[in-house]
Amino acid sequence: MSEPRHHRHKDSKIRSFFREFSFEFIVVGLFGLGVFLLMEKMSIKSYIAKFFVTIVNGIIKFVSSLFEIVTDYLTQIETSDIVGILLICASFILVYLRIRFRIIQRNAYLPECPSCGGDLRRIHRHPKYKILGFLLMARYKQFSCKKCEFEGIRIGVHTK
Repeated sequence: MSEPRHHRHKDSKIRSFFREFSFEFIVVGLFGLGVFLLMEKMSIKSYIAKFFVTIVNGIIKFVSSLFEIVTDYLTQIETSDIVGILLICASFILVYLRIRFRIIQRNAYLPECPSCGGDLRRIHRHPKYKILGFLLMARYKQFSCKKCEFEGIRIGVHTK
């Protein structure tokens, strides 16, 4: 039997038309912009200069006010506050490292299917494993069994 043909939608025909003639559209647009710039009587350079000066002045005011707020806050902090913040950060880092160690230790070894003992083959990782691999700085590999429906992961540490 022959397989059913997939019909292209009207939207994909329009997209392929624009994709095919995109160079020509860019050339016509550049030509039109060039003609407009030759014919217009506005002083675009002064408008652009005023716009950039306004943007730069706004950024400078924002950074200076942010710097002023931070320095006012830092002058109010005592040494014991800094030590307390460092201890809290250290405890979070230690908890993160412990969780990372436990996850890697628990999923480091997967030689065969734990359900049926069959051979495993590599499959594409789910996005959640890509995110976890990034957060834990570990290499996730996802496997599925050839015989049954088992899917599992093996985690290795990045070595550089």
